[in-house]
Amino acid sequence: MTAVAITSQGKILGIGLNKQIYFRDSLDHPWVKAPDDTGGFVGLAVTKDDTILGIGADNKIWTRSLKNFASNLWVKAPDQGGWIKGISVYHNGRILAVGSNNKLMTRANLKSPWKSAPNKGGEVTDVCVLKDRTVIGIGMNNRLFTRGPTLGSSWAATPDLGGGVIAIASHPWRGITPVEIEEKPAVTAKPAVVTKPAVVTKPAVVTKPAVITKPTIITKPILKPPVGEAEDPLDDVEETDLEDVSPAELEMSQFKPAPLLVESKPEDPPEVSCALMILFIIIWVSLCIKITQLDSKDEL
Repeated sequence: MTAVAITSQGKILGIGLNKQIYFRDSLDHPWVKAPDDTGGFVGLAVTKDDTILGIGADNKIWTRSLKNFASNLWVKAPDQGGWIKGISVYHNGRILAVGSNNKLMTRANLKSPWKSAPNKGGEVTDVCVLKDRTVIGIGMNNRLFTRGPTLGSSWAATPDLGGGVIAIASHPWRGITPVEIEEKPAVTAKPAVVTKPAVVTKPAVVTKPAVITKPTIITKPILKPPVGEAEDPLDDVEETDLEDVSPAELEMSQFKPAPLLVESKPEDPPEVSCALMILFIIIWVSLCIKITQLDSKDEL
């Protein structure tokens, strides 16, 4: 083959020594001649939409769609001048070609005029474009050279691994080139801040001051007799005291003054209470005796 190209489906196209176009499904399949091909081509490339760009015998571009290839015909592209012998296509549709002087030429599309690429020395017979816009060319010594990723770069020889090359092809539109992607800087995630759990403090216990209570004063209730009954003045006298009282004293006791209510004080110790009770009884008996004696004198 004198020229090769690759379709969007990965099939291989080639131009034989008879300048006819051939197809090949993969490197493991045999070449098959294209149907109804008029021949006479010296170079070819395939666009992203599977349109063949063939360099005819007049060194101009001819086009033909691979879809329904047998029913389609070759159509000559608008003549914008120039004379080419090698051709390739960028993924965005821009055309790259080798002119009659073995220098590179570019064309934005089939309707645009040819423009010469910057002259960085070196001459090539055929070219192809990689995904990253790097251009690979076949030098006059059938060795490979690279240029790019911009056409402003100079040609650089690749390592010589032996052998000679007469045709080259690539598949630039299968995937977007890194140059075309506006890569956003990776966002570096900040490490998660591990916070210690909040310490829940128990509320302070506010203790109320101890209340000093006064001793309870227990007063004995004064019992009054039912309505209609005479109050017995001796109800408050213990039975043991009545043995020492005479009938006359009992009669005179009806006229004794009502007992004086004294405000109760806190209970004294049992010994003190008992002594006070005995003293109270002695005073009371003495008073009753005095009253009896006074009454006796009055009668006399």
